[in-house]
Amino acid sequence: MDPKYQTFGSLALCDNGTRRLVVIEGGASKSHRTSGADAKNPRKRPAHAHANRILALFVASVIVAFFLAQSVMDATHASRVAQLLSDMPTQEVFVCTGDTMWHIAERHSVDGVSTAELVGWMKDVNNMDTACLYPGQVLLVPQTS
Repeated sequence: MDPKYQTFGSLALCDNGTRRLVVIEGGASKSHRTSGADAKNPRKRPAHAHANRILALFVASVIVAFFLAQSVMDATHASRVAQLLSDMPTQEVFVCTGDTMWHIAERHSVDGVSTAELVGWMKDVNNMDTACLYPGQVLLVPQTS
């Protein structure tokens, strides 16, 4: 019986008389063609495929765990900073020509609080949408000794 050839998508198939179609060209690379025992079980996967899936799942789990831990640490730090600044007494300062929120925050720094966090707190306490200042403006800042 002569083999019958068919095409399916990009595959060239051969009906070899055993009621199974065998890939003769296309699909997977030529080095991964099924033949012999593998032709009987076309769904058989290489032994390392399962290990690769487990490794990928493990790496994804580690990445997710890292980001979750980072977000918990960030939330904990933000909560600690908010508590520290809310308990701190304030004082009024007058804005001079050339002053910026950043420079005022640096002059009234608080241990454990970054300058950026202090600027954000100063904007909140002084009901400011922007960090724009004008001479003579009065700001509440953390009281420094």
